[in-house]
Amino acid sequence: MLVSIIIPTLNAGAAFYETLDAIFEQQVDGDLEVIVVDSGSTDGTVELARQYSVRLIQIPPEQFGHGCTRNLGISPARGEFVVLLVQDAVPANHTWLKNLILPLAADDALAGVYSRQIPRPEADFFTRRMYSIWGVSSEQPRTIQIDDQSAYDDLSWEQKAHFCAFSNVSSAIRRSIWKELPFPPLSYAEDLAWAKAALEQGYRLLYSPDSTVVHSHHRPWREKLKRAYTEGKVVPKIFEANVASREDSALRAMADLLYEELQGGGEAMVPTPLSRSALVEGLPTGSIPHILSETSPWMSEATTERRTRVLLDELVCQTVGTREYGASLDRALASTWLRLLYVPGIGQVFHTAFRQRYADLLSRIWEDSILFWAILSTHANGSLPVDVTNQLLNYLREFIPAPEEEVPSIWLNVLTGVIGKRLGEAAWAARCRGEESRVLQRIERWIMEQRPQP
Repeated sequence: MLVSIIIPTLNAGAAFYETLDAIFEQQVDGDLEVIVVDSGSTDGTVELARQYSVRLIQIPPEQFGHGCTRNLGISPARGEFVVLLVQDAVPANHTWLKNLILPLAADDALAGVYSRQIPRPEADFFTRRMYSIWGVSSEQPRTIQIDDQSAYDDLSWEQKAHFCAFSNVSSAIRRSIWKELPFPPLSYAEDLAWAKAALEQGYRLLYSPDSTVVHSHHRPWREKLKRAYTEGKVVPKIFEANVASREDSALRAMADLLYEELQGGGEAMVPTPLSRSALVEGLPTGSIPHILSETSPWMSEATTERRTRVLLDELVCQTVGTREYGASLDRALASTWLRLLYVPGIGQVFHTAFRQRYADLLSRIWEDSILFWAILSTHANGSLPVDVTNQLLNYLREFIPAPEEEVPSIWLNVLTGVIGKRLGEAAWAARCRGEESRVLQRIERWIMEQRPQP
């Protein structure tokens, strides 16, 4: 059996040694063919690749595209099973390749398999947590197939994108199916688009945690924002989504917040430990009580007590019972956040809700909850669209509790990801409707060309 491995490269650096060494140390029955497609490296990547038994294809940088470059590498490949790998994904052991290929050999209806990803040891808290949320670090295998066509058709485009998840960080596909379904010429998410096409043709896909690579990134904020924006434009296109337009005022509010926070490194809205008590004492108009008031975009039709209970459910309930911190309710109520219980109109509701429902609530959970709400509430009073604010909260909730020193990074990661995607989706919606927005044009130039201000 011949297996072909395709690796697109651009300035992979000396760490590319790790990837290539791990590939050629694999325990696999049969022959191995490695094809490197380099798109203009200037750091010695090409010279490094030539030290190994690989086939090298060189293209100019302007010809690179995630879909078409992989097609270019697959075209001359001779193996029936084709492995797609990125330059900085390092096989975690000697059985990575065998465990990636075996499912394809055993099941003719299986079009592709993708690997488990383990973040690098130096990866930050946000990255490790997001890998868990995405499911790419799960130890449980998952078979993906469309069993009920009508149920699949009824899914929203966001749900379909989640259902069709596939990753070319480390994957294997059947070359005979690739001939029928080559990767589309996309600048992003070519693996998602290919998986959608394969599933809709009746094939199955598999997530195999037995095949594992070590892979994660620490990208500059500008690069993260650019990727999020591109994802927002491309993924709705893949699913031909009907995305709602946004008012220019909302676009400006989102871009202004991004600009402010990127300039401040995520610190602008994050209270320091020394300022937290002042934050609670002052309780400015845009803070927690305002979120629970009638003028808030949050559940404006509900009573204050109902909104308070929702806050507790959303920010705390999922954590209680799953983690132990060894502190009691009395310790929580003795913290600096005790002042919140004396806020007119909501203090008694908070106190009652605590005693009735969260007798073993821990001070750390409560303090983190309030901290994230304080960050969010500055822009939750109407300056941002309600759906954007909701999604910011939903993501932030995933990181409670969090190490205090990681909070600025978590906030900026979430903000960049959520708002970057929403701006990209707005650009896609405008394009579909033939609309021209000077605000969107300025924002896109700022994001993609790294101009100083949107």
